[in-house]
Amino acid sequence: AARASAATGDSDLLRILAEDAHPNVREAALPGAVALLGVEADALVLAAFIENDPQLFLTATALMEGWEERMPPGSPEGEEAVAALEAALERQTALASATSRDGRVALLTRIGALASPAALERLKAYRHDPDPVIRELVATLLGGPSEAAPGFPPLPLPSFEELRAAEAARVEFEFEGLGTMTFRLLPFEAPTNAVRFYRMAMAGDFDGLTLHRVVPNFVLQGGSPGANEYAGHGAYTRDERGLIGHWRGTLGISTRGWDTGDGQIFVNLIDNLRLDHDYTVFGVVTEGMEVADRIQEGARIIRVEVIDEG
Repeated sequence: AARASAATGDSDLLRILAEDAHPNVREAALPGAVALLGVEADALVLAAFIENDPQLFLTATALMEGWEERMPPGSPEGEEAVAALEAALERQTALASATSRDGRVALLTRIGALASPAALERLKAYRHDPDPVIRELVATLLGGPSEAAPGFPPLPLPSFEELRAAEAARVEFEFEGLGTMTFRLLPFEAPTNAVRFYRMAMAGDFDGLTLHRVVPNFVLQGGSPGANEYAGHGAYTRDERGLIGHWRGTLGISTRGWDTGDGQIFVNLIDNLRLDHDYTVFGVVTEGMEVADRIQEGARIIRVEVIDEG
């Protein structure tokens, strides 16, 4: 509805959708609202930072491009915008999550463009952030070298017993109104990613989530707690680019650059061998690819069950 409203020029509906309760609806509505309403949409953009969704932050901060020309650093309007950005940055940082990086980088970048020297000084604490990318960005904004700091704690390495248990297990995804897909994991091909998935499935972390991205003749992707590309599950995992290709029916780890696996997964709908050596393969569909071929965007995962066959 948000995209259609932008295409048809329905600014009234866009105003409503840009304040929707769901962050993904707001994110879809904001670009159209800004295009149609201009500066009248400033309040809608700033209201986005009341949420705590990284994808919404990326879109909203991009729409603030050029604000510094009409809201010079130190001006009342500029200070209001910086305050909204800082509050969102503090909430994202409080999550203590490696996968908050994308949203925090976007927020810091826009603060750097709009903040007065005094406001920039408030970023000093981020010189010691656990994320080296954040530390480098803050060092650039404030001047001076990046400082060393302890990183986020890594996920515990899998034990041999976990690897054997994951290899022996059958994993069933049940989709609402569609049926069941069955997977086998490949823990000796991708140990950390396969066992992370195994642990998450055992804990019920995927139950009730969705497949938010479906690209015909390519992949379907899901498992995000925010039903979007940028909301992940806490820690990053490193890539494990092994010998198995991205054939139809293989399972891969979604990333936004190397070594940024955040718990989201994808299923190859065709042979996507161009993904080899860039994305991890950690499992394979053994039954139910006809279900994958019927899935549409927004399909809900009722449950993920791990069945021990060891």
